[in-house]
Amino acid sequence: MGRPGQKGSIGFKGNQGSKGFMGLQGPKGQCIVSPKISVFPESLEVFVKKSATFHCWVQGATSKKITWRKLGDTAVVGGAAVLHINHVQRSHVGSYICTAYTGHGNLKAVSSLRVKAAGAGVSCDQIQKGYFGGHLMELLCKS
Repeated sequence: MGRPGQKGSIGFKGNQGSKGFMGLQGPKGQCIVSPKISVFPESLEVFVKKSATFHCWVQGATSKKITWRKLGDTAVVGGAAVLHINHVQRSHVGSYICTAYTGHGNLKAVSSLRVKAAGAGVSCDQIQKGYFGGHLMELLCKS
């Protein structure tokens, strides 16, 4: 990979600060930062028939390929940094693993999807308006 960087030196205007390694030296003296994978959101809850979107990205390394798969399944459900699920059903509930294939190995992060249940006895055929906290609110469903 690289060799350890040089020890830190005395800072600006004689302020010693903390000494330590400045990073690993890569090709042509470039600093190598350990890659880190992130997902957003880590957890999402949506109503049935709505859509769900998850994002995955890698910091500190160039990702050659990003894929998504549902935990427990081997089939890839998304082949890009964004996983978008249209018309969510109860069968979509579970954890989704984002895998980034980099030159430094594979990185993985997990997001989870839950489905909200619609409340019993709720009808959406009327719009209710009212004030709450001094603000006009429109309630789309009436129980």
